[in-house]
Amino acid sequence: MRKLFLLLSFLFVVSCSSSAEEEPAPVIKYTLTTSANPTTGGTISPASGQHSEGATVEIVSMIKKRKRNFINIKAETTGLRVENPPKFFKSINVKYLIYSSDLTEKEAERYISLSLEKYCSVGSTINQKTAINHSFEIVR
Repeated sequence: MRKLFLLLSFLFVVSCSSSAEEEPAPVIKYTLTTSANPTTGGTISPASGQHSEGATVEIVSMIKKRKRNFINIKAETTGLRVENPPKFFKSINVKYLIYSSDLTEKEAERYISLSLEKYCSVGSTINQKTAINHSFEIVR
């Protein structure tokens, strides 16, 4: 069960993509390294690699386009499953830790909301039965 949750979390954070209506942007590759805690919670394969798009990448892109100082971003995910099979996720919570010296709360909320609600194909796909909630903390 935990492996499935980790895989869904990984797909949610990494696999979201921009709308097909927009002009194609040049492909930029980002390096992703993942970890699970506790280690008995399962594994993600591959544990790292190069990726072209994702909700987190969209958020970083919007921060940098506005010429804000960007240091790092992390996403922590938790979820709640229904009790009976097929035991789909009733809710998924994503908390973003954004490391920036000048990003405002209003900007962070807007960029995260746009990424998850407008550009994220995985979020749109699983959102039929799953509530996706987000929060954030700006670390100065």
